[in-house]
Amino acid sequence: MYIGTQVSLPSFHRHGVAPILDRLQTVCGVNDVRIHADDGVMATRDLYAADSESPATNRTGVPIHPPNYPPHAVQPRPYLAKLSAERRLSLLHEIREETAKRGIRLTVRVIIGADRRREAFSHALAIDHRGQSASTPCRNHPAWQAYLRGLAEDVFRTCPVPIDGWLHMDEWEGPLSQTFFQHGNEASTICFCPHCLDRAAREGIDSRRAREGFKKLSDQIRETRETGKRWRDGGLTGLFALFLDYPELLAWQKMQQLIKEENPAMVSGIMKQCRPDAWLGCHIIHTNSFNFIARASSDYARYAEFADYVNPLVYHSVSGLRFAHRVEKMQNAVFPEIPLESMHRAWLMLHGLTPELQPGWDGLYDAQLNAPEYVKEETARVVESVAGRCKVYTNVGWENEALPAPKPRESQTYRAVMAAAEAGADGIFLSRQFASGLFVEGVGAAPAIDPRQESQGGTKIAHEGDVGPIGLEEYGRALRDLGWIT
Repeated sequence: MYIGTQVSLPSFHRHGVAPILDRLQTVCGVNDVRIHADDGVMATRDLYAADSESPATNRTGVPIHPPNYPPHAVQPRPYLAKLSAERRLSLLHEIREETAKRGIRLTVRVIIGADRRREAFSHALAIDHRGQSASTPCRNHPAWQAYLRGLAEDVFRTCPVPIDGWLHMDEWEGPLSQTFFQHGNEASTICFCPHCLDRAAREGIDSRRAREGFKKLSDQIRETRETGKRWRDGGLTGLFALFLDYPELLAWQKMQQLIKEENPAMVSGIMKQCRPDAWLGCHIIHTNSFNFIARASSDYARYAEFADYVNPLVYHSVSGLRFAHRVEKMQNAVFPEIPLESMHRAWLMLHGLTPELQPGWDGLYDAQLNAPEYVKEETARVVESVAGRCKVYTNVGWENEALPAPKPRESQTYRAVMAAAEAGADGIFLSRQFASGLFVEGVGAAPAIDPRQESQGGTKIAHEGDVGPIGLEEYGRALRDLGWIT
């Protein structure tokens, strides 16, 4: 069975490759390690490398090969300035050597998101209905797609060591979700750039009407949030009326979702040509668990056409605050006439959860969803959707309890692992990543993210990893009880 986890390159450098792998494999039987360069261990500026260094290391942790990137492509931004070029390369060789000794697959994580430090990046950013540039790229832009192709060749063709897989992590929920759940007046990644307008014209979608519809939707949401005034005839009727008037809203959501899926499909083609036995995985954003818009847009059967596995996130430890955020945002945008407590109860049922088994609205931001029901429901949904055409590796975790559970096998982490297995998961990913506390006597899990900071788009507390000693033992206990490891 598949058992994976994630380790940052700075962690491998700081604590040693062999000690980390030995601990992970001994306690939990880890057989896949995902490496990445971009984490919160150091200040962001310390992760960037000098452009003059060679070989420079990109966000996946492998050397950049400049000929892989045509002049029009967004150019890769090097990482890991604190390490010399020589050390970065030797670290990669050491990781490959040590994983090979232990029969552990080596995967790279490629996360798509904002990067305001990148040169020559602004021309590829998404443009919303107001003409404002968003902070993330347009997935349909030729310069962005050329960047991904170059990155895939970096990993699978010119990397000096063999890489076994690519996890594609794109946490974009689509234009409608952005409109309902965005923070403040930030630009939405809707995108109305020339390349998206051309594609819409080819597909018979009226971009003028789509832009007008998104403007009306955004204006209505803003007015409701600022005044608390209910929509005409109520939120449900008003929203449905808007979709009837502007079906282009739904067409634009579908077009953008398909574009998002085409990116990893393109990477898969390059990967299989360079290394046929490599795996491509698709990360499924956590909020798909409780956002019916993103859930409706993401048909995992389509992912199964090109992905070797999908990686649904079911983070029980922050599920309460993230669920509460979606309830609150939708209520104050569309349904101010519905009390938050009632909205919460309805939102649970809309997403297949039982209100009596889950925490109530009061205190939800500081609570967790009931792990056995939540993890089992979400894993089963994904397993049913892919119907055996690709693997499902459930991203379970993470444990941030300061003390062990009162009795063995009563922690949320243990129950979550068992629930995922019961729902048919083909493997478990220990989330989110290795923590340095594993090597410090008496240290529990890493500091938790302040719920209010995360829910309001504030600055997260930087910490190294999430899987502390308590969580690791709980993962191992569950995996042994399942018979997945001995």
